Amino acid sequence: MTPGRPTTLAAGRIAVRRASRETRAWLRWHWDHGQNLPPAATPSVVVTDEGAGEPPPSAEVRIARGDRDAMEWAGAGDEWWGGELGRSVRLVLGGAPFEVHACSPVRPEGGTHWLAVHLALTEAMRAGGYLPMHAAVIERAGVATAIVGPSGAGKSTAAMAAARRGWRVVAEDLAWVDPGAMTVHRWDRGIRLHDDSYRRLGAERGARAPHRDEGGKRRLPYAGLGDAGSCSSATLAHLVVLGPREDGATRREPLAPRDRVRALWEATGAPFTDRGRAMAAAGVQRLLEELSFELVRVGSDSAFPAGR
Repeated sequence: MTPGRPTTLAAGRIAVRRASRETRAWLRWHWDHGQNLPPAATPSVVVTDEGAGEPPPSAEVRIARGDRDAMEWAGAGDEWWGGELGRSVRLVLGGAPFEVHACSPVRPEGGTHWLAVHLALTEAMRAGGYLPMHAAVIERAGVATAIVGPSGAGKSTAAMAAARRGWRVVAEDLAWVDPGAMTVHRWDRGIRLHDDSYRRLGAERGARAPHRDEGGKRRLPYAGLGDAGSCSSATLAHLVVLGPREDGATRREPLAPRDRVRALWEATGAPFTDRGRAMAAAGVQRLLEELSFELVRVGSDSAFPAGR
């Protein structure tokens, strides 16, 4: 990708125009997973380095929350500013396609700026009808189960254990859900594992230990699982919330209706624009109507046996 040359990401949903080499490189690494999504006929989001401008003095302030970080955004209606100095990124949702104006970062590390670009693109995808889902997702016979819970609940471990019993891994940490089609699509690059888990699964797959990520985990690429061990998309039919571990056998319980709502909003995140909120609410409602829900307290046996 070169500056000024139009290119597309996310299976044609994101068009990049007049963006710096630095911006294109960041987008390619973090958002070029389009092979996992069905192709789009036209882009729904355009990314450009045209000036972001500044929010008006009367702008409302809202909080956007990512997987681990939160950020203030200022704006109103369909126009919002965030990032470095509160204005390095501008999100416009009022037209078609949506726009993300991303200048080059002020600080060399650019952490705040790139977080703002990520949050803006995530919000634009929400406004376009997709839901981000922070979950491990496994599949059997074309039907997917999303495994959700707080950090450290054991989502990755449960997905690994299921893979040993014939399930395929769709995603270990992040996926996109299309509520209209009830499909789920991978949006991460591999299974992140602590050293002891990596030694077990990596040795089984004959994989070399990769570099650690920022959290200290190793990442096993999905290619290391082979076609029999992973797939990139499936029909989403079940959602499992991991509860506290059990000393004895695994226990399964129905999930109360209000806990279903909470689990879905915690897994899909909090939109910060009115358009994003409306589309996310419609998507969550669709999932509430179509999915089956369980609370699973994992014990000494497998939570996802081969016969399921």
